[in-house]
Amino acid sequence: MTTTDASRTSRPIARPLALVGLLVAAIAAVTILDVPGPTELRAAVESTGLWGIAIFMALFIGLALTPVPSSAMAIAAGLLYGLTIGIAVTLVSATAAGIIAYFVGRSLGADALVHYGGSPASRAVRFLQQRGFSTVLAVQVVPVTPFWLVNYAAGVSNVPVGSYVLGTAIGILPGMIGFVAIGAFGTSAISWQFVVALAFVFGISVASAVLVQRRTGF
Repeated sequence: MTTTDASRTSRPIARPLALVGLLVAAIAAVTILDVPGPTELRAAVESTGLWGIAIFMALFIGLALTPVPSSAMAIAAGLLYGLTIGIAVTLVSATAAGIIAYFVGRSLGADALVHYGGSPASRAVRFLQQRGFSTVLAVQVVPVTPFWLVNYAAGVSNVPVGSYVLGTAIGILPGMIGFVAIGAFGTSAISWQFVVALAFVFGISVASAVLVQRRTGF
């Protein structure tokens, strides 16, 4: 096996491991720094009512249109709103951001996307042009695949809007639920709910990254 082959083989494992490492480090920092617990944070957020949710969703959508990881906002949603409301807020916000990026990508065109996204954007556009719903579903289910890049590339690739929206809504569901659960239970790092959420995110990241890398080269 060549060095390049070895690097490609280890990449699907390295990315989820790095992701889990960052999550554990962040949770440890929160614990050591003695920041307000979820009860205090959720009480403060609850006092803002629907306006607070609307502002958070607008912030989520705006950041999801940039290279900022949407997983970070999903974790924040779990921390601030708990599991059930956090999942609802995350799925609506992420899907809305995906639709906006899709039409922005269609308006900008391939040249602009490749200019900012480089070779990964080129590969994403070529791959999405060959397929439709199944491809969108496959790449969206991968938490370590850049969410913003796939969304813009789908618009450039002229994937049918119905296939794109359905593939995105279903594809982001497993990963986003996992990240919201990490936020919801992250302050109790020894709880079984947190361990299950972390294991779930790691497992789906590895399985999906292996599948997508074999098909796309990401």
